[in-house]
Order: sequence, then C-alpha cells, then structure tokens
Amino acid sequence: MHIRKRTLPSGEVRWQVRLSSAIDGHRIEQARDFSSEREAKAWAQGEGRRIEQSGARAACTVGEYFRQWLDYLDEADQLQPKTRIEYRQRLGRLATLIGHKPLGRLSTRDLDLAYAKLLRSGGHHGGPLHPRTVAGMHRVVLMALKRARRWRLIGDNPAADVERLPAPGRSPMRAPTADELRRYLDAIRPTPWWPFALLAITTGVRRGEACGLRWADIDFERGTLRIAQVVCEAGSKVWIRAKPKTPAGFREISFPPVLAEELVRIRFQQAEERLAYGPRYRRDLDLALCLPGGEPWPPDAITRALSWIARTKAGLPRAVAPLHGLRHGHATALMTAIPLKAVSARLGHSSVEITANTYQHPERALDEAAAAAIEALIRPLVTDRER
Repeated sequence: MHIRKRTLPSGEVRWQVRLSSAIDGHRIEQARDFSSEREAKAWAQGEGRRIEQSGARAACTVGEYFRQWLDYLDEADQLQPKTRIEYRQRLGRLATLIGHKPLGRLSTRDLDLAYAKLLRSGGHHGGPLHPRTVAGMHRVVLMALKRARRWRLIGDNPAADVERLPAPGRSPMRAPTADELRRYLDAIRPTPWWPFALLAITTGVRRGEACGLRWADIDFERGTLRIAQVVCEAGSKVWIRAKPKTPAGFREISFPPVLAEELVRIRFQQAEERLAYGPRYRRDLDLALCLPGGEPWPPDAITRALSWIARTKAGLPRAVAPLHGLRHGHATALMTAIPLKAVSARLGHSSVEITANTYQHPERALDEAAAAAIEALIRPLVTDRER
C-alpha cells in the first residue's frame, strides 16, 4: 500500500492510494484518488482489511471448504437426507486426494489427475471406480466450486475446464428372460415379499413408491393406483417423502386383475392385524404394503431379501437386479406392445430419452417383436404371389 500527494495541472491537490495484492493466485492492482489525506487513509485501511479477510478465507483447504459448503446446504435445507449423504460420500472420497490443497491454489490439473486416479484405482480393493460414479462426483464438485466463486473465495472455477470424463456407457443391468422370471416369481410367491414383486412386475413402480402406496391411492372400481408419496431410507433413517422426486413421478397407473386380487387379500389380512394391534396400529399412514403394525417397510430390507432369493433360490445372474429387474421386465414387455411415450409416462420418467436409454437393453425381445410385425405384413403378400 502506498499513499502519495500529487498536484494536478489545475492546482488541485489530490491524495492517491495504490494497493497491490494477490488473491487466489491473481495479482490485483488498485489506484484511487481522494480530496483529503483522511479519506485516503480510511479507504486504504478498510480495503486492506477486506483483502486480508479474503486471503484468509481463500487459504482454507479444499477439504475444509467442502465441509463448509455441505454445512451451508444443511443450514439452507436444500437437500433431501439421502442426497446429503451421497454428497458427503462423494466429496469425502475426493478429499482423500486433494483435500489438503489450499482452495485458492486448486487447479484444473489437480482435478484431472484426481479423477484419473479414481477411475484407475478408486474402487473396492484398489480396483477401478465406475465412470458413472466419477461423473456424479464431478457434478457435485462443479456445484461446490461454483458457490465458492460466488462467495469470492476463488477467481475461476477449476472444475469448469476439467477434461471430458469417459462416457459411463450402457448399464449392464437387464430384464430377466421369460424362464428367469418364472423361476424368480415361483421362488418369491411363498414369501412375505410376494406383494412387492407382483406390484413391480404388473405396474413398474419403484421400491420407494411401492412402500409408500396408500389404500386411499387405490381405486378398485377403475383399476388404477396413484403414486403420490415415496418411502425413503438413508443410513438407519426411514421416512415418508410427501411427494415424488420429480413432477413426472406423480402419476396414475392402471393395474390388472391379478394385482387387484392380491391387494384385496392383503386388505383382509390387515383388517385382522388392526384388531390385534388396536390403537398401536399406524392407521394414520394408511399404507397398503407395510410392516405388521402399519409402519413403512425399509426399502433396503426389501432389496436385501429379494436379492438373497434371486441369487440363492432362483439362480438369477447379477445383471438382473432383485427388485428393479422386475420394473425392468415390466418396461421391456410394454415396449414391444405400446408406444414409448406411454411406457415413459407409466414408469414416471421425466423424458422419453431416459426410458429409451435405460430400458432398451434386451434388443432381442424388441427385434423379435419387429420380426413378428414384418411377418404379419409380408406373409399375405408372399402367399398371394405364390398362388
């Protein structure tokens, strides 16, 4: 900081302040004129304190800043609990590589090298980390550093120029074949998980949607059910989210008689349970598929149980997810029979592209449907010509 007195050609006396500072690795030069020495010193002292404070903030490490940003999101209540846990896990994994670096010195190169290492050996037992996981991590980092720039802790966002990450590629998960589905359903039928399996294969609902289904959302006369709330689980906490994650999640789905019969059976069973539990039964929740006392099922418990049945009883390969595989099978069957847009709406997807990219793995089934359509079109023409 330098203050000097100077006289203009007009004879007017001015006091000039020149400041030179480095913030976030950038050299900043400032110069201002004042009509009195008192004004010049007051501005210089205030600006000096501001620069000192900015430098102190920028001197925090990347790991410390990630914690500050997550605390801010908690305070602002901007995230669902499950998303909050996912953000902490992703940033925590990255912080093991770059968390010690000063925030103001974090570079695009640092992020490129960190992502490359995670892709090579960031998984379990030193194996590669899936590109989809690294891409999700990068999206969180991009948001975090965007906020740091808005808070003027950094000059530029180094995550904005990261080298394009490898495309995640198509998921290896697939729908069960007809034989696999038959074995799987036969193995589930004698268990308490049968209603969840039947609901998933006949309507394509997600597990949280199945757990959150209320009797008030089921119209037996019209044969429809409405998805209006979701049961979520994060850590050891289970709660009901009052609405689906996206507007497309709000939807009405027609269901077949086979499911109606099962729901009627469950309703009679619950009536007996309500009498046995008395006032302890959670009538206020009105859940169709629930624990004996009316409390919601933890979604992870359902997945674990069905996974055990799928692998040990039905012999399904790991490419078929235990519960989502049934939703997958539902979608695949529909895609050979009804327009893609109708399938997307039934599944609660926000766009047709998601449906097309996610559920067109079993090309064989679709190709067979195309061959059948061609057969129906061409056969009469060929037969007529032969005659």
